[in-house]
Amino acid sequence: TIVDMDSLEIEVDVNEAYIARVTVGQAVNARLDAYPDWEIPAHVIAIIPSANRDKATVRVRIALDTRDPRILPEMGVKVAFRKS
Repeated sequence: TIVDMDSLEIEVDVNEAYIARVTVGQAVNARLDAYPDWEIPAHVIAIIPSANRDKATVRVRIALDTRDPRILPEMGVKVAFRKS
């Protein structure tokens, strides 16, 4: 597997009932499951214009504003969307 560490992104599924609250450019706080006390600044880069009917969610792509060697592909992460 080839990975471009300079373009790590987070993909999350947002409940379709809340997708109207999410906007491109909106600030996000991310916390890796491995480092729960470390809050990583990020922002929304795209809202994928397709819903998952089975889960009633919409996929959102988030870019990390910080690069750090502790951030690895496929790590678990929790995100909190900040009010814009």
